Amino acid sequence: MKTALLNALAEAEEFPCFSELSGSDFNLLKDFPEYRGLALRLYTGSSGQPWKEFRLNRSADHSIDELYRLNADPLPDKPEDLLIKELAGEKCITIISPFMVDSSHFADLLLLLSAETSISIREWHYFADHLATRICSKFQFPLHLIRSQVESSDRLLLFLRDTQKLLNPSRRADALPPAPGYEEKQAQLWFDEDSPMLTSFLLKLQCAFNFHTVFVLQHAGPDTYNQITVMAACESDGTSSEISEMIEIAMQHYKIEKHAIITRSTVSSAIQEFSCNSLSPLVFACQAGGQTYGHLGFLMSDDNFKRHISHRSKLMPTLANQLGLYFSHFYQMRKEARHGRMLQQINQTCNTIISSVNIDAILFKLVESLNYLFGQYSGAILMFSRDTSELELSNFLGGEKPKNLDVNKLIHSKGPVIDAINEGSAFDNRNGHYPLPVRYVLPLATTPQATSINTEFLPLRSLGGVILFESELNKPLAEEDLTALMPILLNGMSAALQVASNYSEKLDTINALEGLMEKLSDSDALLDEMIIIIRRLLKVNRISYLEVDASEKFLTIKRAYGLDLPLEIIEKTKIAIGEEISGYVAKQGRSYRIDNIESEGIFKKRPSEHYLNRSLLSVPLVRQIKQRGVIVKKVLGVINVNNKTNGLTFTLQDQQLLEAIAHLVVTALENVRLMKEKHVKDIIDRQLADAREIQMSLMPKTFTELPSSIEMFGKSIPASQIGGDFFDILNLEDGRLLAVLGDVSGKGMPAAILMTITRMIIRQVVQECSDPVMILEKVNKKVSPELDAYHFVTLQLVAINPENGDCEMSSAGHGPLMVHLSGEVQCVETKSGPPLGFPPKLGYDRNPFKMSTGDALIMYTDGLSEQKNPDLEMFGTEQIKMLLHQNAEKNAEELAESLFTAVVDWRGVAEVHDDLTILTLKYKGQAAA
Repeated sequence: MKTALLNALAEAEEFPCFSELSGSDFNLLKDFPEYRGLALRLYTGSSGQPWKEFRLNRSADHSIDELYRLNADPLPDKPEDLLIKELAGEKCITIISPFMVDSSHFADLLLLLSAETSISIREWHYFADHLATRICSKFQFPLHLIRSQVESSDRLLLFLRDTQKLLNPSRRADALPPAPGYEEKQAQLWFDEDSPMLTSFLLKLQCAFNFHTVFVLQHAGPDTYNQITVMAACESDGTSSEISEMIEIAMQHYKIEKHAIITRSTVSSAIQEFSCNSLSPLVFACQAGGQTYGHLGFLMSDDNFKRHISHRSKLMPTLANQLGLYFSHFYQMRKEARHGRMLQQINQTCNTIISSVNIDAILFKLVESLNYLFGQYSGAILMFSRDTSELELSNFLGGEKPKNLDVNKLIHSKGPVIDAINEGSAFDNRNGHYPLPVRYVLPLATTPQATSINTEFLPLRSLGGVILFESELNKPLAEEDLTALMPILLNGMSAALQVASNYSEKLDTINALEGLMEKLSDSDALLDEMIIIIRRLLKVNRISYLEVDASEKFLTIKRAYGLDLPLEIIEKTKIAIGEEISGYVAKQGRSYRIDNIESEGIFKKRPSEHYLNRSLLSVPLVRQIKQRGVIVKKVLGVINVNNKTNGLTFTLQDQQLLEAIAHLVVTALENVRLMKEKHVKDIIDRQLADAREIQMSLMPKTFTELPSSIEMFGKSIPASQIGGDFFDILNLEDGRLLAVLGDVSGKGMPAAILMTITRMIIRQVVQECSDPVMILEKVNKKVSPELDAYHFVTLQLVAINPENGDCEMSSAGHGPLMVHLSGEVQCVETKSGPPLGFPPKLGYDRNPFKMSTGDALIMYTDGLSEQKNPDLEMFGTEQIKMLLHQNAEKNAEELAESLFTAVVDWRGVAEVHDDLTILTLKYKGQAAA
């Protein structure tokens, strides 16, 4: 045989195993000029189409029958001429070589060559025989066709190796963040991740071993199962009951909780060769480390059944073990991912709620977390009353409580449930020893800070407890959830409840203090009462109040408690402004909180002073006064506290509380001063007028420095003396003007303060970018921390190009923009994002429009559209449209004043409920420019 043919056969030895083949996969004969094509027929045993055919290169242009038909009409003189035929105008030689296994014909190879070959036909015959053996042996025949291959260790190992490649454990596993109703989405997500690979595995397994049905039940993750079934597409074979029974058997041996989610899929495969009259089930457990993570099941013919349960057959148990390892790997990864997600959610919840002072909101969040994080929907939360110290029912978890349980009776009875709550410990009743339908009792209790000095410090008692009822509504808690995650949630919630409870207690005291101070007319009595209140609230045993003397250069001690210094020293003590901690606080006009006063360079300890700890809190008493038209801060004195009775350091909450007391003291002292001068009312009115003047000064008063193509006018009338509406006109870096209109929720001083903060932030942000949408996003990000749960800000921005009239409007929860374009009144709206203070889930949007010469626009707050008349009818947008249409030819100021006049006439004697702000703009066009 020629060397070229031998080299081709050597390359054929390396030909990979295949189940499909294309011309691009077969390049062995590309260097032979006489080669035209190759055809393969391989027996698969499938009903309807038992032979699989591949036609490569130019053989693909002809049918199998055409290629295999011999040239026998008329019968040629030479036998080899039988192989010569004319195809597509060319004489070709067809050489056919069979492939035999165990004396059975399993395949044949046809070689299509040009008759103009330099190699003899005999050599081509030898080559084709060897090539057929090498190529056909690489085809992946179904294992059940060739008994020797079924029992071949090499073939089975190859199948196991391919299975191992298919079951790829390298992909990452994740879990969805817990949220209400997320369990179904999570189960579907894990099913979508696993099902393609498992379906491919089952199809390959069914085809290779001629099984009627194969199925797998996978414990995909906590409380989540995947069930995939591959069934042969046989009509009316009566096997559905056997399949259901087989799966039911597996489910019975694998305890699945009632709350578990099972995602199912059934796939119909090609018809296989088996006897449908005699089928038997076989189920293997998929285990790893002694734990069961699923089942692998088959429905097979008796012959296959005997083969796979013989003592020599180890393939199916091995496959089940492989699946067990695969299942356990992803189960553990998903379990860890779920644990991490839950821990992340718990931490986020606790970090968010720890700053809340609303006990009802904290308990609502606790109920919500128990519901969707742990699946607990039947239970109760009991809390100790702050007033009576008695245990009270605070909340149910939402689901029905057991009918035979009287919670109020349980609260007032003795037993392990109430004992556990009183002691701040857990009670586990899963074994049912306690006769009531209670599964768990979990404590709500905080852990005190450790301290070496705690002579007056008592650990905090239990705040209450959570009772989880014995109910089908409650998912069984995994040991990890019960011992690791649940305590983190309850500890965080307990800390938040303790903070809120302390805050409520102190707030009640402050409210009482505020009422008391309103009645005091003696500043000395006021300071004495201040010392008593500070001592009670902050639980300190050392307090001093230092007052700025008449020279405003020194601090002198006016009131003290626990200084342990001789009276003459106290009376003679003077601290220069700017020196030591008190002088430093007085000079800076802001609070100072430190953990170790002796490490501070400005601190000077006197020989006779003794400290239980080194933490100190110093807060100034600051009064704002107006001097020469400018508001300035004036420090009246300094309050110092240290030596907390529990030995702990001062917290930010302590600082805020003392600052609140200082503010009240300043207010009370101011009231005393004003009462003495008998001008209380006049001064209060003057202060409010000053505040309004300051507020109005923040808004543009003149509009003369605008481009000549733009004419604007704005005016704001607060509902009270000061309000939360504002407008502004800013220059953007890209040359455009930005018209700003904002509305802070509420009225009075809080709204005015938030308005000032918002305006300041807007002016800062426009120095960074010119895109209205980006401006809203950045302003929201910076304003949100300044807003509480009861305040928000709506904002409307209009960017105008003075050169060509191009405009775009963006809105944060504000109403529409009213425009008069080309003689028609229109409302320009956007997919308005949320007001400032809320997370913009879908982001903010913009709406471009163009103004031509003579066009006008109106920006207004809801004080215009929602103003009611004496008949409680609102002014409404239709009247605004009408007025804009009627007055569109007027200048910007006249247009705005016409709206103010109309709304005042509409209001009549009705009460003003909201601030009223209008900003008008007229575009004069390029000619004016």
